[in-house]
Formats: sequence, C-alpha cells, structure tokens
Amino acid sequence: MKKGFSFVAVALICTATQSTAYLGQFLSSFPAPASGHRGLGTNVGEDLYVVCLLPNPYVYRINDFNGSIYQSYRAPFGSWTDGAALDHAGYLWVTKATATPPALLGRCDAATGSIVVSFPIIEHKADGGVAVEATSPYYVICNTSGRLTGRYRYSTGSLVSTFSMPHASSTEDPCFDSGNDLIWFPDASRSWVYGYTTNGSFVKSFSVANYIRYPNSSTYKEGKVWLSSSRGSYICVFDCPVFVGAEPASLGRVKALFR
Repeated sequence: MKKGFSFVAVALICTATQSTAYLGQFLSSFPAPASGHRGLGTNVGEDLYVVCLLPNPYVYRINDFNGSIYQSYRAPFGSWTDGAALDHAGYLWVTKATATPPALLGRCDAATGSIVVSFPIIEHKADGGVAVEATSPYYVICNTSGRLTGRYRYSTGSLVSTFSMPHASSTEDPCFDSGNDLIWFPDASRSWVYGYTTNGSFVKSFSVANYIRYPNSSTYKEGKVWLSSSRGSYICVFDCPVFVGAEPASLGRVKALFR
C-alpha cells in the first residue's frame, strides 16, 4: 500500500509541476496603441489604460488581451504625465513629473481624463509613476525613477511613509499586486521587476529581459502583470500567481495522502 501511495504522490507532484504557473512566466503580447509609454493601469473588466507621449500625449483605453482601442483622450498633464493606476472607485491616477518639486498627484475621471483633484508632492519629483493599494485606506503609491517611494493618503494626498529600494536601479511606474499584497517595480535599466511589501521589505524579483527591454510601465490584475517599454511597441503579459503565504492546492492533496 505504501508503494501505491508513493506512486500516486509522485504522479500528482509531476502534474502540479507541469501545469502550475510560475512568477514571471511569459503569457502573451500585443501591439501598443502608440509610442513613448509612461504608464499602465487596469482594475476590473477587460480595459487597460495606457499613457503614451508620442506622437502626442494621450491616454488610450484598450482591450487588455489584443490591444484593440476603445477610446483615447489627451493626457491629463499633457507631456508631463507619468504613470497610470485605477483605484477601487474607478478613478484614474496619474502624476505630473517636474524637474524640481513640487510635482502633482492627480485623481481623474477615467472616462474623460478630467482632473477631479490633485495634490502637491514635495518629497520628490514623482517622475516614476503611481499605483493604488487595493484595500482600505487605499494608500496611493508614488515613486521617482530612482529608488525612493512614498505612500500618500487617498483623500488628502498627505505623506504616510517612504522607503528606498536598494535592490533596484531605475524603477518606474509600479503596480499593486492584490493577490500577494506587494508592489511591483519595473526596473528599466536591468529589465527586471522587483517586488516589495508596503513597508519597503524586498520579497521577490524576476527577469523579463528575454521578452521586453527597458520596461518602465506596469499594472496588475487577477494574477497577471502587464509590462510596456517607452522604447518598444508591444505590451507583454506575465504570470504572477499567489505565492505569499499560500501553497498549490495539488500539493495540499499530496500531503493529505501521508497524514
């Protein structure tokens, strides 16, 4: 009987290994609506918001599977627009990058790009991007293209905390991974993506160099990360399964055989 259980266990482990997604697994790619990508954002449904600065600064609402364009409008802060993120209420967040502080953090109507409210950011020049945490109090994450990240209050824009990212070199538009409660930062200079907790602890990273060079924009939804590059013409999709505090269901079944 023990041999039989061992055979079943090995078979289940092999099956799980062959079928289980892994962090950073390339899934697909599709053409971007324009060039000069500065931000990606998504929330629910099939919509993907892309900030492109070339040939003109526009926000494009596209299909997140094939890139079909549904809508476009002028970027809220024109050619100074950086980053993109959709929050729990459906608002689009972007930043206005400036050479010197203060920069601006803007909450916009996602359907029109109209700025609903904006907050000054005096801690850094906010030329990296923006993300919004998925759980209350929905802190807004804003970073520089260097290694400094700030977390801001949703309603007032006041600073909550900051942290630096020693593992990364040149991080840009981040995204919040609600499955793992992590912030992913694409590193354009290294073609890597780095994951940090909201208090600044480094957790994981993965390389995307074989599929996209100089990634500078990212967004997360339902176990997937979308990445684009200001120097490329495609948007790539990668697997991002739950791995923090979880184990594959099939592995749990294997363990049950030996209880």
